Amino acid sequence: MKKLTLLGLILLTLNTQAASKSAVEKNGILREQIIGEWTCQIKYPDMNLETLDIIEFQADGTSVGIGYFFFPQGIAYETKHTGKWELKNNMLSEIGQDYVTIKVHADDTMKRINEDLSFRAFEEAFYQELSKENNSGTAIELEVQQVSDKTMRFEQILGNNRYVGNCKKSEAPNS
Repeated sequence: MKKLTLLGLILLTLNTQAASKSAVEKNGILREQIIGEWTCQIKYPDMNLETLDIIEFQADGTSVGIGYFFFPQGIAYETKHTGKWELKNNMLSEIGQDYVTIKVHADDTMKRINEDLSFRAFEEAFYQELSKENNSGTAIELEVQQVSDKTMRFEQILGNNRYVGNCKKSEAPNS
């Protein structure tokens, strides 16, 4: 009887460990895999927008980032922020705080802004909206699809659209 009970406990333990490992593999992404500095790109074809972000997800749940928004009309913005992040069920959420948005337009775009009043009004309205949206306190939600030591792929879901993002992890400096 004792052997049967012991055998049952061993099988239960092995089954629980296998189920636990399976759950980790199924859920996939671990918080420790996200920690570090990443350079990420996303294309939003329906908005004629490309973004480039350099963001560091720190072990204490804070983040620091610098990002760039590029539009085909030569309009470009740089953003800087700090924030807080978390990972739950492969969803990486970041709430940026204290965003600063800076105009970094090309010279020919600046010339057009200075000469064309309607383009200037368009750019200024867009800049104000971007600045307001960045400081809205709304979380950026990224569904992490895959992560390795050097790369991460995710989808950002905005309304009914999904946008694929790809990241490369920065190399740690040699000590």
